[in-house]
Amino acid sequence: MRAAGEHGYAMLAAVLIAALAMLFALAVVAAVGSLQAVATCDASVWRVRVLTRHALAMVADRVRWQPSERAGVLGVDIGDGADGGHWTASWSAATATPGTEYPVVRVDARASLGEARHSRTAVIELRPEAWAGGVLSAGDVEAGAPLTIEGSGLYAGGCVSGRENVSFAAGAGMITGDGMPRDLVHGDVFPAAAVHARGAIYAGGEEIHAVGTATAWRNDTDVHSGGGCPDCYLALPDANMTAVARERGGLGADASADGVLDLAELITPAVGSEQAQAGWCMVTVVPPGGGPLRVSGALRDPRARVLLLVIGDVVVGEGGAPTSLSGALVVMGNLRIEGELAVDGSLAARTITIAAPLTVRVLPGWQQRPLAGAWRAVLMQLGE
Repeated sequence: MRAAGEHGYAMLAAVLIAALAMLFALAVVAAVGSLQAVATCDASVWRVRVLTRHALAMVADRVRWQPSERAGVLGVDIGDGADGGHWTASWSAATATPGTEYPVVRVDARASLGEARHSRTAVIELRPEAWAGGVLSAGDVEAGAPLTIEGSGLYAGGCVSGRENVSFAAGAGMITGDGMPRDLVHGDVFPAAAVHARGAIYAGGEEIHAVGTATAWRNDTDVHSGGGCPDCYLALPDANMTAVARERGGLGADASADGVLDLAELITPAVGSEQAQAGWCMVTVVPPGGGPLRVSGALRDPRARVLLLVIGDVVVGEGGAPTSLSGALVVMGNLRIEGELAVDGSLAARTITIAAPLTVRVLPGWQQRPLAGAWRAVLMQLGE
């Protein structure tokens, strides 16, 4: 009887141990399941936040390349079923930031992924790139013919020669308090339009300070006056910008296959359309070892604007014929003016040589007319 009782207790203990082991295993399974659920939930929350950031980025890209769209909606479905997701972003014109005149849009981005939800708001301001404002040369400027600038200064990273050929005009309401033409591009730093060079300024072959003619152009700044231009005023498009522009803009390789680009032959948006007036981007690549691209003519739509970005050297004025352009001419190499050129907008190049009359106009209110591809989206506010 004693042996049988001990055997019974042993069986009971074994059953209890087995039960406890099963309970422990179930607890472990439940804990692991809970951890997996938490991990899945955390991953969904992280992913849905990524979607809202992506939605904001898509709007920023849209308003940069299609600035005429001051309001709109974008959205994308991702996956199917319970694990599927969706993001949407709407934007509309908003009040300009105090102290600036640049266009502003308000964005409302929302995303869902499974059970996770997230939303964000943002305020985006469109600002011109450094190379999309006024007249700039990353290097030297040689003005051997008249250069007339309205609404902007001349900003040079090197020396400026031919100062006697450079003049600044003023339209209605474009005069400073002391009667000088206003600089509408960098007026916060340089109120009056003038020449600003990182190197020296020459007139008649003489450095203006050495021969005492600097007083004739008292608003000019250069290496001898301790002034000049900040680096940020002189930047040309970087490699990332040129790569994106080649992807997003129209390629002009075919139009320039013979080394000549006639602006009148370009395929443009519909005449008089909002897209034509907001501008579009065209990129032309000059083959290595080839001669400069010769640009001439004028767009068929006089109100159309274009960002013409040339990767290489450019000569303007085929056969000395006049050329006109509204928007921006950006030359990553050397720019030589051999025929009369008129630009309503901005002009930027590595170096500029002026052998024929050049006129550049920056008109009042230019800050409210962003040019496709030439203005960047700046995040001003971000909220949940």
